[in-house]
Amino acid sequence: MSCPSISAANGPHEVLAESANFGDKVWRRIEEALQVAEVRAVESATATPGVEAFLDACWAAGRPVAIVSNNCHESVRSYLDRANLAAKITHVEARDPNHAERMKPNPFLLEQALSALRC
Repeated sequence: MSCPSISAANGPHEVLAESANFGDKVWRRIEEALQVAEVRAVESATATPGVEAFLDACWAAGRPVAIVSNNCHESVRSYLDRANLAAKITHVEARDPNHAERMKPNPFLLEQALSALRC
């Protein structure tokens, strides 16, 4: 069976989104595997140069910071903890494991983060 939409996918998040077309069982297995891979990737992730100075400047200016990610919440939080950045982040809005259709570029996650920051 050919799966043109999945074979043309650009990255794991697109594969996840397209897998919903194959039913809940397939989609859930892919979601679970992606979560494991994202958490494992935290071990080798490096910070963007200048991010700590940027976050310090935001806090000094009284500007709260939210992270909006298509990655799972556990991987984002693990990364922030590992990089000693968690205390500088007010809110994390990550992929909802039950709603792949809400991933960026859908504005849902961004809107949730803005609401949490009360912007």
